[in-house]
Amino acid sequence: MHIIYQIRTHVRTGRPKSRAKLSQIARRVSWAIPEDKAGDIIKELICIRDEFLKEKEAFLADYDQSIENWINKHTKWASIIRESTVGSEYVRSRMGFSWQLYRVAPLMDHAVPEAVAESGLNEEVENLAKTLFGEIARSADEAWNRVYAGKTEVTHKALFPLRTLQQKLSGLTFIAGEKGFGSGSG
Repeated sequence: MHIIYQIRTHVRTGRPKSRAKLSQIARRVSWAIPEDKAGDIIKELICIRDEFLKEKEAFLADYDQSIENWINKHTKWASIIRESTVGSEYVRSRMGFSWQLYRVAPLMDHAVPEAVAESGLNEEVENLAKTLFGEIARSADEAWNRVYAGKTEVTHKALFPLRTLQQKLSGLTFIAGEKGFGSGSG
């Protein structure tokens, strides 16, 4: 049976910090992750959320005054600026950071046998595995070109990309299973 946890993050400010942190541990496809990493990732997301909320409040604390200062600095355009801006409460409502963690598991029993056999999860898991292995292969190529290509010696820092790839590959056992990639079981 395949168990897949997925995390979907949504940061409406466009800041990529949550993605950068997740990409160190998680597999990206709405962030499919191994079950044993869920706690660590949630703890990290909580830290990122808390930092986000602090920065949001700091930004909004002087938002209205900053708009007024901008208008006063450009008096020629004051009416256009005033008409095109929104208040801090609207901005507050549009800035958010959230995630959902959920578990995907196959349908094991149903009154209609075809519902189990044709649920599509095995095919989805195989496609997910192909996508994730492809992502790791691209990361390996990038690491090779960035860190190792053309060098005869490297420092201990050069091991970091290898450790990251090893962690990601180890985490793929939640998809590949004991029998290996694309086996449809595990």
